[in-house]
Amino acid sequence: MRLPLTALTRYERIGVIAANAINTEFRLPTQGGNLPMDRFIESLRLTVRFRLTNAVAAITAEHADMPFSIIERVEVSGFHRIRMQNEVFINVRGSDLAELNRLYNGPQRVNGANIDGASKIYPGAIRALDHRLTWAINAVNDIEFNLDVPFVPLGMPLWKQAEYLLDAPNYDNLTLRIFWADALQLVVAAGATLTLSAFGAVGGNPAITVSGRFAQAGPSLFRGFVPGRIWRTFQEVIAAPMLAVANQQRIFNLPRGNRIRSMLLKVGQKVAVTAGNNVYGALGWPGGLFALAGPPDSGVPVEQFALTPGNVTVFRGTNKVNRVYDSFLDLGEETVRAYGVRPRSGYGLIDYCEHGIEDEIFDLRALIAGPTGDVDCFIQWDIPAAVALSAAVVVYEEWRGGPRNLNPVQRS
Repeated sequence: MRLPLTALTRYERIGVIAANAINTEFRLPTQGGNLPMDRFIESLRLTVRFRLTNAVAAITAEHADMPFSIIERVEVSGFHRIRMQNEVFINVRGSDLAELNRLYNGPQRVNGANIDGASKIYPGAIRALDHRLTWAINAVNDIEFNLDVPFVPLGMPLWKQAEYLLDAPNYDNLTLRIFWADALQLVVAAGATLTLSAFGAVGGNPAITVSGRFAQAGPSLFRGFVPGRIWRTFQEVIAAPMLAVANQQRIFNLPRGNRIRSMLLKVGQKVAVTAGNNVYGALGWPGGLFALAGPPDSGVPVEQFALTPGNVTVFRGTNKVNRVYDSFLDLGEETVRAYGVRPRSGYGLIDYCEHGIEDEIFDLRALIAGPTGDVDCFIQWDIPAAVALSAAVVVYEEWRGGPRNLNPVQRS
């Protein structure tokens, strides 16, 4: 349906969160921690600013998920009065959310300035340099980045996105929860004293500025319109079967009962850090690295790609193949073809609507409670290397329900 929109992404700041403790959940300091519930929302933006200082010892490595991993997880939930149910429809880790944004919206920048006075801009697409921060003892690294939290299906026509706006006025207790991690989610620095403070300052607290993009519909105010809901949630597999070389290993059981638009896949090695943290120190598996570079003297840095799963297969029922890809590199080429952006090494995107056509979506609504029981749906792949702490993540974009117009039909 076409809505009488007067604005789809009107940008406004909502509030600022002071991250005054590590490994802590934070909410907005205004409106009882609730998001604005007077308008429809297209997305949120989190602008994160902080200073990382390492005293006593030097930094020796940066984690692959850095710096987005300082946001351990983002969750948005509330009670929908019309559907009469509690919904946790956004539940994604910061690093994976950043990769989704990069693939659909283009490369993201991470701004930084260090103790040597040099300002740096780190494109999120490039991890070719040995390191991006200053590692020396007593180094000071100021870091700033944006992290968007979309509520609509990215990469679809704008009129289709409007059908899945967040109808905040229909919710009670619509809450944004940000799980803030600690400095061990960013770097390895054995023996160092790592501190987080305000951006550009010795003291103070890291800050998360929360802004929103609001939709408006003129005089109609979206009366009678109930959008569908996009759910972005994740699963993770650690330990077996990710630790041994083997073919055709079942990795993820897919959620059924709704429609899956896309699945962002990630493989790598986790780091044994403080309890509750889930950073990946490396993406992919070591060995078999090769490099893709720009033309000679182009100034384009080399980007390295690690070993990734082979024969990535999606099953819609036993022995019924829905999709099969030779490797994550194969997946990456599909993403480049659709959006002009290549996933980072260790990531792969299966997008069923890469041309913006809703009819291509992976429809699993009829695959539960059938006459012969549930239909088995899962992802399997070949594991090419045995590496300790290997793990995998999938981030789903599910379309639950569809847009409805509750206004009565006018009859002449």
